[in-house]
Amino acid sequence: MHGGQYGELRDHFIRFFSRLRDSGIDPIVIFDGVDYNQEKRETILRRMKKKVRNVFKGIINDERPSGSAFPIFTDVVFCETLKELRVKFIFADGDADRDTARIANHYNCPVVANDSDYFIFNLKAGYIPLDCLYWDQQPVEAKLYERDRFAYKFYFDHNLNLIYLIPAIMGNDFMDKVESPSLKRDIKATKRRAIKKGTQIKEIIKVDDDNFEDKLEILYYISIFNTVEDFQTHLSKIPLDDGHDTVSIIDEKYKDAKEMYDVDKISMADLVESKNLKKANGTLLPDIIRQQYRKGFIATSVMVVIVLNKYIVPVMIDNPHDYTAMRIGKHIRKCIYMILSPYLSESEVTETTITHYMEEPDDEMVSWTNVSHLNLPCIDDVIGLSEDKRIELLCEVMKTPLEVQAKLESKWKLVGVSLHYWSQHAHPDIHLIEALVLCFIRCSFNETVCPSNKVLDHRRDEKWLKALHTFAQWSCTYYDAFRLNNVLMNPLPFMSPALLFNGKLVMHYACTREFNVQKRKILESSNAKAFFDKLVSVCTCT
Repeated sequence: MHGGQYGELRDHFIRFFSRLRDSGIDPIVIFDGVDYNQEKRETILRRMKKKVRNVFKGIINDERPSGSAFPIFTDVVFCETLKELRVKFIFADGDADRDTARIANHYNCPVVANDSDYFIFNLKAGYIPLDCLYWDQQPVEAKLYERDRFAYKFYFDHNLNLIYLIPAIMGNDFMDKVESPSLKRDIKATKRRAIKKGTQIKEIIKVDDDNFEDKLEILYYISIFNTVEDFQTHLSKIPLDDGHDTVSIIDEKYKDAKEMYDVDKISMADLVESKNLKKANGTLLPDIIRQQYRKGFIATSVMVVIVLNKYIVPVMIDNPHDYTAMRIGKHIRKCIYMILSPYLSESEVTETTITHYMEEPDDEMVSWTNVSHLNLPCIDDVIGLSEDKRIELLCEVMKTPLEVQAKLESKWKLVGVSLHYWSQHAHPDIHLIEALVLCFIRCSFNETVCPSNKVLDHRRDEKWLKALHTFAQWSCTYYDAFRLNNVLMNPLPFMSPALLFNGKLVMHYACTREFNVQKRKILESSNAKAFFDKLVSVCTCT
């Protein structure tokens, strides 16, 4: 609830993958890609609404969130840490579930994830739920689930095709749950009959699941049939009073589920060459764009714009009473859209924003006409430009004098450019500037992470909320600068937020009365003091 303790996240990722490797496990990570058929849009928006509620409860009501509220750079820090550790990874075209299953089948290795869909996939080497991977020990141990055994547990191992009725009725990220009062009544009655026959499923299912009772009833329901045909015959005899052809609906969903979960295999090399993603205008992506995306050098949030002509603005850990801090980067995003415009199907990009005071997501058509005077090159021309020219373009978009980045060492240049833009647009007072820069010094100069449980928390008053919003504006600036850098083919190195930003620490510096004492202590080294002054001067340079 402070904007991100990224150093702790990085340490956690490093420990996790180090333990796997110490046990002789060579991991492969597959990231979700672009929802290019927009099959999951409603699911994505629903999850974002939940995140907004969690942030509101956590910040305003000081409640422990009921779900996740990951800060904006979580996925980026994860990817940067994988690069650092040289863990193999790849970005999928769309939802990663199928590609993960296919890659696992190719390499004959189990899937580790936090997704019950993998119980249903035809995985050769099985599925390990993340909470069943006991990685914090040596050697690493796990509880492995195989589909045949799973089906046996649920009393339909005699006909594995019955397993596809689970998503067909219960739904998943791509299919809605079947809502039929008649079916619901039949499910309840069948559950009672199954229990009388001696079927016992309850101890197999996790009782902390939000939809535990509904899932339990459906599993009892499916277990009573011998074949899918028996189920269809039974369903056709039920008097349906809801005006829907439930039999046909479930039959179609069953076919879709069978196609979705019954997968073949694919190698990492073959997935790299997959060409499912196309530009929004319908033409093929250039090989260099596709390859840079697969390797994590073009963010998924950039690819979404290229493929869909749309952008869902990330939910921020921010003051819920302020309009989203992402507003600060709209100029940067317009310039990104202008550079990408030859790939797009329209002269505007639809930006979708979700905040706690909106009942529905807000769609805004964002045009780049008011930045056209910059005469930015199109993406295909960017590829052929020199690094110096691309840096010049980045500074022009960020409204930052070239000398600002010139006086910083390479890894700090993009940070410096983002600081200058932030200070010119958010107008932070000098205390908040110094608090943020001191946080950078502490996180980057010290090899040990400052644990958040050792940082004093402060009363969440107006001063606290103002600081939270101001630092959220820097995070948004750095995020959009990172995306702009991607679009310009990464002329500047990207410094992971894990080596820069600790939300709880920077909020402490912003609110403590002992700031000057702590600043003097951290800047005792002449190198630290000189670098602190340099970064502060970047913010105050006009």
